[in-house]
Amino acid sequence: MFTIIFLIPSIIMTSCEDDCFSIENLGEEGIVDLISLTPLETAYEPESVLTLKIDLPASNVFFGNQLNLFEETNDNSALIVLSDDELFVDNTLTFIKGSQGKNLNWFVMPYNPQTGMYELDVKITLDRPGAYSHHKSGIIDLGPPDPTACADFLLNTQFMNIEGRFIEFIVTEENNI
Repeated sequence: MFTIIFLIPSIIMTSCEDDCFSIENLGEEGIVDLISLTPLETAYEPESVLTLKIDLPASNVFFGNQLNLFEETNDNSALIVLSDDELFVDNTLTFIKGSQGKNLNWFVMPYNPQTGMYELDVKITLDRPGAYSHHKSGIIDLGPPDPTACADFLLNTQFMNIEGRFIEFIVTEENNI
């Protein structure tokens, strides 16, 4: 009797975890270069401004076959989760397109029906001096209501024109002479 009382809740709880099915572009060859960071330099002065930009075409072949992510998900915004937040800590973010997500390295990319793209455009003012090392990858989640709980589509992406695994640069200290 005790075994049955214990097993029934266990079976019910584990069966819910298997209800999520996401389509993901897998493998290193499937990673899509969609994120741009400009200008890309090895050193910056304090208060330099970088532009972080992502234009994800809703209609694409990133998952093997031609499909339209907006039509498939009816999702008015995609969520990009970057691998870390090094680039954003103690810096000023000004959103031209998109908005801040729940965490510092999460960004909401609204769908633009005129361009047929999910878009993010952020100006990053480098207020924090020192060395930066930001991992170059991220995952774009699509599919309501909460893509972090169970996304319909997971798109592995990375920054363009970056050799190695990290974006690395330095913001020099201000000289007050």
